[in-house]
Amino acid sequence: MFMGTPGYLAPEVIEGRPSGPAADVHSWGATVAFAATGRPPFGTGSFEAIFYQIVHGQPDLAGVPAPLLQLVVRALARDPARRPAAT
Repeated sequence: MFMGTPGYLAPEVIEGRPSGPAADVHSWGATVAFAATGRPPFGTGSFEAIFYQIVHGQPDLAGVPAPLLQLVVRALARDPARRPAAT
C-alpha cells in the first residue's frame, strides 16, 4: 500500500521496491515541473496510465525554464542512485 498523488510517486514506490529519500527527490522534481509548466510531467488519466508513464516513459518537461531543467531531469531519473541528494 502507498499513499500520495499518483503522478508524483517515484518508480520504486510504484513497483513496491524499497524507497528512501531519493523517492522524495523524485516527487520534488515532479512538483517543480508542474509548478513551472502547469502540467503534470507524467500526464493525466487513469492510475495505470500514469504509473506506466512514470515507470516506462519520459516526463514532459517542455516549458521548464533552462536554469531548472537539468536539475529536474536528474531529480526525475528512474534510477534512485542517479538522483541528486536532498542534502
